[in-house]
Amino acid sequence: MDVSNGRPVLAGVVAYVEVWSSSRTENYSKAFTQQLLDMGAKISKTLNKQVTHVIFKDGFLSTWNRAQKAGIKLVSVLWVEKCREVGMHIDESLYPAINTNEGLPQFIKKHKCMQPKELFRKTPEKDRRLQKRMETMVKELEMQRAATETDMPVLLFEDDGSLVYSPTNKMKYQRSVMERRIKDMKEKRENVSPTDNAKFSTSDAKNTACKSLENHMNEPDRKLKITRRIEKPLRTLVMTSMSPEMQKITLQVLKKLGCFHTSDEVCKNTSHVIAGSPRRTLNILMGIARGCWIVCYDWVLWSLEHGYWISEEPFELSVDFPAAPISRFQHNILKEK
Repeated sequence: MDVSNGRPVLAGVVAYVEVWSSSRTENYSKAFTQQLLDMGAKISKTLNKQVTHVIFKDGFLSTWNRAQKAGIKLVSVLWVEKCREVGMHIDESLYPAINTNEGLPQFIKKHKCMQPKELFRKTPEKDRRLQKRMETMVKELEMQRAATETDMPVLLFEDDGSLVYSPTNKMKYQRSVMERRIKDMKEKRENVSPTDNAKFSTSDAKNTACKSLENHMNEPDRKLKITRRIEKPLRTLVMTSMSPEMQKITLQVLKKLGCFHTSDEVCKNTSHVIAGSPRRTLNILMGIARGCWIVCYDWVLWSLEHGYWISEEPFELSVDFPAAPISRFQHNILKEK
């Protein structure tokens, strides 16, 4: 537990944590809850009268309104990190929470109707409207059936596309022919024997063999295309001098914002080295040698606040490692050449 002058850093703080991603699909509250507990704060699972601080990011509008109405202090995740880094209770007004829901219409909850639903479904025997519909449908069907049974001439399309008058007998005959053809096709499919495959001609066999050879010849090209897509290098990111809680938050932000893979040590694809503290580790030295960005942990938190990867320059550890920007500049010149 973080202690300042023999007393926990956030003693007397009762916090309610509501930290979500910018798209409101992933909840990051658990990681910040653990940091608050380590600094001596109490955590409340509900927003009640005992809560003194609300750690808020992209949360619900109802939480924001309730906290403001009750006069509870609304702070961002940067306040938690600053208190942990400095080791003392920081003024909340320096890191206020931002409400991204401002300007949006508030959701109005509709009350459910207390009237009981119908226990029995409507049927034509119990509903007059359905009964009338059924009667009209029966009448229309009878009229259509009577029209088809008469010998009145009807319009019919011939094979050449011309439109002629024809009696209904011809229609009935054509329909019966089609029914017989469908029946014969079904019987042929059912009576297919395994020896029917031997009835193919030699020319068909040659054509199928040529097609299979062409497909086999084209397979290497397809494999090359697939391997080219897989072999495309992706940027990696290395964490150094970071606590388990900081690493957990960084991995969650990487999963949400994307664009990077994590690596235990600096390699040729590494572009960023994130340092929890300005210590001269092996990964820091390797990152400087390869021209990587050497940034502090605040870069991850501010990127989480904005919902995308922001510029690295304000968070570069150029004071602690002055060789880092020089090496990166030289590497950029060599790449351009």
